[in-house]
Amino acid sequence: MAEGQNTEKPLEILVIDDNPLREAFADSIKLGIKRTGTYANADVAEDGLDGLAKFIERLNIGKPYDGILTDLGMPRVDGVTVVEIVKILSPQTPVVVLSGYEANELYKARLAKLKELKLDGFMQKPIGNPDIDYFLGWIIEARKNPKNPPEFRQPIKPRGIY
Repeated sequence: MAEGQNTEKPLEILVIDDNPLREAFADSIKLGIKRTGTYANADVAEDGLDGLAKFIERLNIGKPYDGILTDLGMPRVDGVTVVEIVKILSPQTPVVVLSGYEANELYKARLAKLKELKLDGFMQKPIGNPDIDYFLGWIIEARKNPKNPPEFRQPIKPRGIY
């Protein structure tokens, strides 16, 4: 084995977002991996329905995702429903919701529901490299102690990239 090669199992991350930039976002996660020395794979899903199908498929073969980043507002299945189903099927799977919504009544109702579901974390779009690096570090810590993961606190961020 080469010197300095990481022998840890790579993180498996699922990014669920209807924004066409989701592929670029997954690439940003991969760049964050290089910045932080973390090894990870990032799968993408175009909406909540596609994301839940990928999540359930991985769960059924015994290879669950280490963490999920999901958009809040999406067609077919929204982020609230994604969180609800993930937490029913795999309560220990960390889920962080991303949102670019302004604070209107629908947004406030969705946030209230997410609190009831014991959402692990929330990040306001746009997000930048410090947010991605923080998320990856947090997932590593959550993986070490899945029954009692650390509290997720979104870092103060510069102008976002996504």
